[in-house]
Amino acid sequence: MTEETTPEKASFNQAQYQQIRINELLLRIDRLGINPLMNNPEFYIPNYQIIFNDLTNVLLTISAKLTPTEKTEMLQERTTLNYLIITKPVTEKIRDGMGRTMVRNSSKNWNEINNALFNYRARIEELMDIHGFGNPTKDDPRKSVFKGV
Repeated sequence: MTEETTPEKASFNQAQYQQIRINELLLRIDRLGINPLMNNPEFYIPNYQIIFNDLTNVLLTISAKLTPTEKTEMLQERTTLNYLIITKPVTEKIRDGMGRTMVRNSSKNWNEINNALFNYRARIEELMDIHGFGNPTKDDPRKSVFKGV
């Protein structure tokens, strides 16, 4: 007598995992955005750098659905923003009239980085919507990657 085996459905659902990952990253981005200039006590870097890394992780999560043109555009946008973060320090050390070293924020550099971060996130969220990551459209709710549990 032989035992019959039937293949079981995988309990792992890639789309649900991706949606959970995206949700957790966006929650952290929003939380860190409350004070983006604060040095993060867990990672020892400013919150805005973690926001950039988390946005890039969201982008990587959705990248399989992007067109080649979208991938190229987003890689360029990521490279440009990374260059800004590296080359435009948000804080700078100066000496006061008494010769003491002080740290002050460079509002010009911060505004440039902050605006670039805003545009990067807006474009990523636009791509998420276009490719069905996130809320389904009212026109066609079947386009949502996440169908619920």
